[in-house]
Amino acid sequence: PGTVLGFYPGDVYRDGDDAPRTADGEPSDYAITRASRDVLDGHPDRETVVRAVERSPYAIGHMINHSDVDDRVNCMFWPFEFSRLFEEHASVLPNRVMIPSRKEDNESCVEWPLPGMLVVAVRKITSGRELYVDYGYRQHTSSELPTWFRATSPSLKANLAEELLTMQ
Repeated sequence: PGTVLGFYPGDVYRDGDDAPRTADGEPSDYAITRASRDVLDGHPDRETVVRAVERSPYAIGHMINHSDVDDRVNCMFWPFEFSRLFEEHASVLPNRVMIPSRKEDNESCVEWPLPGMLVVAVRKITSGRELYVDYGYRQHTSSELPTWFRATSPSLKANLAEELLTMQ
């Protein structure tokens, strides 16, 4: 527990206002909203994600599935900021900030600090085990939830986060 397993790659949209939507106007299935309201969109077709996966074996977050069984959840997403200390490695970082005024050009850049998400183990994970997270759709009404979604216990994420924070 507490081991960083990888990163959630993708395009960063400040305040989430310009984050891409599906044809139905819904957020991307690969979008994660941070407490800062920044949205990371890890859709596998995005150029940023394709480049991150090509350059780093740790760009795995967009491939982790949801588990509806508390005991199977073995990792969680944890907000992280890449500071200027990473500047010389900017070309291999898994995220890029999308520039709203140039969105039609799909232009992106690196801004410091660069918002990201870590994938952190919350249980011991043996070699070959699939990684599972709790997607945490509790803020949605039942009509907004994907048909495949089954919730874990309401306190699971809070309990796992508390365990990580108190680890020594």
